[in-house]
Amino acid sequence: EAVVTSMGEGLYTVDSQGMVTSVNLAAEKLLGWTREELLGRKMHDMTHYKHQDGTPFPAEECAGFQVLRGGKALTNHEDVFIREDGSFFDVLYSSSPIMAGGKVAGLVVVFRDVSDRKRAEKAILERDRALTAANEALKKQTAVLAGVNKELEGFSYSVSHDLRAPLRTIDAFSR
Repeated sequence: EAVVTSMGEGLYTVDSQGMVTSVNLAAEKLLGWTREELLGRKMHDMTHYKHQDGTPFPAEECAGFQVLRGGKALTNHEDVFIREDGSFFDVLYSSSPIMAGGKVAGLVVVFRDVSDRKRAEKAILERDRALTAANEALKKQTAVLAGVNKELEGFSYSVSHDLRAPLRTIDAFSR
């Protein structure tokens, strides 16, 4: 119990009906709900009932519900949970069935907030796109400059060729 209470990741357990049976302190902080508000209620209906675009998220489609139904553990699943205040946050969670008498009696979910990591990944992708665009612009500019250099080479050749005859005449006259 001391380990569960002091761990940094959120942890909760639900029974076979999806009703919350226990919640650690980290889960309370991450979700914004108190233990008393969560116990005996369906976790999905509290923290996972809609997508970020506002469309409903049926419990049957929830990966955690699949663990409850099938009894197979789920590891490092990325998803979005909803806080008590209605705000969304990115999570990485694992869920394992709690077995009793050969049947799934519930499940335990361990999760952590990965919103900062997601924001950093998004910033890196945006910076990568900007760098790619800048690189393409530089390639175009390089091509333009190469064309201008060719024109200058042609002009220099023409000027030097055109000036040779008069310079020979001046040179001969000065001798």
